[in-house]
Amino acid sequence: MLNALSFDLEEWYHPEAIRKSNLRFERFSQVVEATTPLLNLLRQYQVKATFFTVGEVAEAHPHLIEHILKDGHELGFHGWSHDPLWALTPKSFTVEIERFLNWQQQTFPGVRSPGYRAPTFSLDQTTAWAVRILYEHGFAYDASVFPARTWLYGTPEAPLHPYTMSFDNPAEVMENGLLEIPMSIFPIGNLRIGFTGGLYLRALPFAIVKKLIQHTNNIGRAAILYIHPWETYSHTPRLSLSPGGRFVLYHGLPSFEKLEKLLQVFQFSPMQDVFLHSAQLKIYGKLF
Repeated sequence: MLNALSFDLEEWYHPEAIRKSNLRFERFSQVVEATTPLLNLLRQYQVKATFFTVGEVAEAHPHLIEHILKDGHELGFHGWSHDPLWALTPKSFTVEIERFLNWQQQTFPGVRSPGYRAPTFSLDQTTAWAVRILYEHGFAYDASVFPARTWLYGTPEAPLHPYTMSFDNPAEVMENGLLEIPMSIFPIGNLRIGFTGGLYLRALPFAIVKKLIQHTNNIGRAAILYIHPWETYSHTPRLSLSPGGRFVLYHGLPSFEKLEKLLQVFQFSPMQDVFLHSAQLKIYGKLF
């Protein structure tokens, strides 16, 4: 079964734990150095993926985006500045989207990004206003809902499978809404646990991640892997954050070898190929 492979193309200093800190540090770029080995790895295994790019990263490194597109990967949008939706307004979010779409049209004519993923999975009931804006700007799907509660984010009331999302509440289904592709979650009783990205992927043993992806496939669902290039790069700087912040950001780094093992075991494709261009949609019946 095809699973979806995605990368959030951002700098090592973009995570919320760093954004909220009062630390002073040099914001030098490592995104090209961190992403190039990933592109080589995907080429080696003949795998295509989705790269949700931060707009300011794309603008600063158009040659990196060019390499991503030439290799046949899908380009998605991950906000212009990596500010979470909580830090934006409908007006400023619209400005971010239009700035990215204009940049894309001028730099790569004919390329269209079908999907959006909010920084820090910040689409929830408090930021539901973003759904209609995405829909009106022609996005085919959203991949921002994390259907479990964490210390920072989460929409635990949301379905665990793809659904068409209400313009008023991202946890509710609406017949003609925006397609939502929520992150993969493993339910245990009343608990919902992530396992396919971020700290979850880094902290869990490979055998457990493998078993949970297999379980997801066995019940007819594609798993969604999400990785940040800085998580796979051995030279990612470690800042002096709080103990919790250091654990969340740096535990299990780098995860390059774990990713390669997953590529050896499972089949992966870009988000749109798995969820928009395949029979996967039929699994969810009347929702589409």
